[in-house]
Amino acid sequence: MAETIDNRDPRRHRSWRELWQAPTLAAAVVLLLAGLMAVVVTRPRPDVQGMVAQAEQMIESNRSDDALALLNDRARPLIGEAYVTPQTRQRFHAARARAIADGIGRLGLTGLTNHQSVVDEYGKAEGSGYEMPPIDQRRLIASLIELGELDEAASRIDALPDDTSVARVSLRRSLIEAAAADPAFRTLADEQLLVLDGDPMLSVDDRAWVVARQTERRLDDGLVDEAVARLLRTMPRVTSASDAARGELFLLLGTAYAEVDAVADAAKQLDRASMLIEPNTELYASMRLTRGRVFAQLGELEQAREHFEEVVESYSSSPSFLDATLALAETVARISKIDPSLASSGDAVAAYARVADEARFAAASEAYLGRATRSLLRRVDEYRVRGQLDTAAQYGQIAEDLWGLSSAPPEVLLAQGEIRRATAQELIDDASQIAGRPVDLGDLDPSARLQGQRDFLGAADYFRRHADALAGDDDGDGYADSLWAAATMFDSGGDTGEAIASFIEFASTISDDPRLPEARFRLARAYQSAGQYDLAAEQYESLIEVASDPQRGTGVGPFAVRSYVPLAETYLEDADPANDARAGDLLEAVIRGEAGGIDGEAFSDALSAMGMVRYYRGDFPGAIETLEEAVARGDDDRRALRLKYLLADAYRLEAASITDTLGEGAIAPTVARDLSATRESHLNRAIELFSQVRDGGATIVPARRTTLESVFIRNAHFYLGDCAFDLGRYEPAIRYYGVAKDAYADDAASLVALVQIFNAYLELGDVDRARTASERARRFHESLPESAWDDRTLPMSRQDWERWLDSTYELASMQAADGLE
Repeated sequence: MAETIDNRDPRRHRSWRELWQAPTLAAAVVLLLAGLMAVVVTRPRPDVQGMVAQAEQMIESNRSDDALALLNDRARPLIGEAYVTPQTRQRFHAARARAIADGIGRLGLTGLTNHQSVVDEYGKAEGSGYEMPPIDQRRLIASLIELGELDEAASRIDALPDDTSVARVSLRRSLIEAAAADPAFRTLADEQLLVLDGDPMLSVDDRAWVVARQTERRLDDGLVDEAVARLLRTMPRVTSASDAARGELFLLLGTAYAEVDAVADAAKQLDRASMLIEPNTELYASMRLTRGRVFAQLGELEQAREHFEEVVESYSSSPSFLDATLALAETVARISKIDPSLASSGDAVAAYARVADEARFAAASEAYLGRATRSLLRRVDEYRVRGQLDTAAQYGQIAEDLWGLSSAPPEVLLAQGEIRRATAQELIDDASQIAGRPVDLGDLDPSARLQGQRDFLGAADYFRRHADALAGDDDGDGYADSLWAAATMFDSGGDTGEAIASFIEFASTISDDPRLPEARFRLARAYQSAGQYDLAAEQYESLIEVASDPQRGTGVGPFAVRSYVPLAETYLEDADPANDARAGDLLEAVIRGEAGGIDGEAFSDALSAMGMVRYYRGDFPGAIETLEEAVARGDDDRRALRLKYLLADAYRLEAASITDTLGEGAIAPTVARDLSATRESHLNRAIELFSQVRDGGATIVPARRTTLESVFIRNAHFYLGDCAFDLGRYEPAIRYYGVAKDAYADDAASLVALVQIFNAYLELGDVDRARTASERARRFHESLPESAWDDRTLPMSRQDWERWLDSTYELASMQAADGLE
């Protein structure tokens, strides 16, 4: 089959018959575009000018919301177009400002955003050449006043044409009220009042308003006589004014008379005001408040209370409300002092608490907070003088609540510190009166001690804050006093760290205060209490050194003398034995009278300290000598109890030492007789002293005893029996042990008494009672846990255990000899 061949060239030119559609399509596109352009060019532009005109009509018809919607939604997107004329833009911005201002007026809006929009829109209109008619000027001025732009508002008011006199007066009154409310614009307020006073177009009511505002200014400045004179001259000229206008003037005249205590005249003018002023108005609330104050001045407190209560309960939105709340609280407080059946002190506190609550809620001015604070601090002083510290503390807390702790003025912080210091001191004074001797915080029962500690530390915190508030001010004495009080209160409350910090600050920032040596001494004591012995010793040594310097030692001497004993104690308490000799030298110097003489406090302290040192070192003869002298000086009961115990125990232990010496045998008979007599004397003196410790301890409530006192008192009970036993007085010993056993029935120390009772009966040859006592001791011993013997303060030594073992063995031998099982 022959192959078919295609001879057509694909690159050959097409014929016109094949391509005629392309030119036709192109021509159609051109014609379409030309038509569209013609439509666009000939379509009418949006009528922005008409939109603005329509909005202006809506505003005139009190449809400002619709006008604003039209301007915002339709005109505003087009206002920047090139075809929109400058005049249309001016009218747009003015219309928009007018619509917003009209909405503010109808809706009574108080937010500043809308007023700022009014000012901004009028500013744009003026910036593009718009000449504002008086109605727009008035709207702009009203918004400027609301925004606090008072100087500009005043200039625009002055520029208003004469035919707007009524509006001008109204705006100037608003400007004066706004300026009077802001201390920064007081001068402007005074100037505008003078301008308004000279305006010949004032109505009689406006004239009365001007006089009222000028009177308020004079009363604020204390020009009461001048205010009264002006009112008396003016009031005959405003007899045709409205009742409200004349009522306000009578109210101000009554207020002025009340300011100078002309209460009868004040009452007369206020009665006239009450007949002219309509209820349910702010002016009526002010009148009732002022009448209440006059009644309070007259001593008619119940009527005053009724007036204040009416304002408080019925006029909470009035400017007089907060003042009435404070006046009511003050009146209730006065009534509570005169007749508690009509109002209690609790009612008064509650009334003042409401003052604080309402002041915080209303964000009261600092001037009002200051008046309320002064009133509260007067109550604080009244009740503190009476000794009613709980009530004083309530008022002090309300004063703090008025401001909040971080913003409280210095006088509130000071009052709070003084109240808490007095409360803590009262606690200690009461305890001292009950005990019949001075006590300190450590002597109180745990609950009272905790409360006292809280009060001391609370006082310290307030004094610290008060000192900080005064730092850098001219009141250097107040700063020093509060810093000192803070340091001493921290010290008394047991916060050693804060006490140290405060004493350091006092010593480093105050160079000429006579309390400076005491501050350094107390700083040393605080260091010692905190176990910072090196720092304590440094302060003590410095005081002793400076005291010998004629130029630097002024006032240091007494505290240098008082430093000897605690410095010695510091050296004895630290871990360095190398300075113990220095401690001994210090105590010896005091005892020799080289530091303060033999009649000073330091001498007694040194005797006590030296006696304790000798006691704990085992130098019982030396301890007896020193402690006898210390006891003879008649220290306070608590300290004497401790010294008597150590002295009694020194006699007991020295008697035991003599017994050991006598037991060695190689002693001459005359020496042995003397030693025996000394031993007997020591034990008798020990019995006398242990009895005093036991009986004195009974007067101290157990909960108020220190741990060491509790040990001393307990051991004194048992050592009485030991001393009698060692003297061979077995019957008295049994009685002493019986008292001790009954007093400490659950204490492991009772085993001592039971064992010694057994031994005493055995010495007396009363085998039956010895057997019974031995059995009781055995059962009690078995009932005690092994941990009971971990107490190293128990009055039971190794010799006591050996004595029990020996006696038990002896009893068993006696029973065997008698054929007893």
